Amino acid sequence: MTSEEYDPELERLKLKKLRDMLRKGEDQEKSKESFYMKGEVVELTDGNFEEFISKAPLPVVVDFWAAWCGPCIFMEPIFKELAKEMAGKMIFAKVNVDESPSVASRLGIYAIPTMIVFDKGKPIHRITGARPLDVLRGELSRFAKS
Repeated sequence: MTSEEYDPELERLKLKKLRDMLRKGEDQEKSKESFYMKGEVVELTDGNFEEFISKAPLPVVVDFWAAWCGPCIFMEPIFKELAKEMAGKMIFAKVNVDESPSVASRLGIYAIPTMIVFDKGKPIHRITGARPLDVLRGELSRFAKS
């Protein structure tokens, strides 16, 4: 490269852009990790279910529910509490069967609430019906990563 072709300002801008891109990638990775560590419940749909389940780094328990379902409403605070307790060991997600009927139908969800535990994208355990906190904790804890 001759001195006529070298533009120090252009090189400085390229280096700054590269640093910004690397920093953004690191921030995204940190936010993804913190998301799993926070214990938040993820809302899944027909559109994002497959990708999320197949790429999840931890086992995922999915609550199939509906707004009109009394036992589902009863389970909501229990599910949220367990999501916080088991943060970093298991991911908690929910699917509204009225808004995302395809995934519910494909998985044979005929009664709600139904919870399915997935590991590496495959269903490994199914729970149908409402459960008290301690009972659900016991059923799910054997699938949580330590």
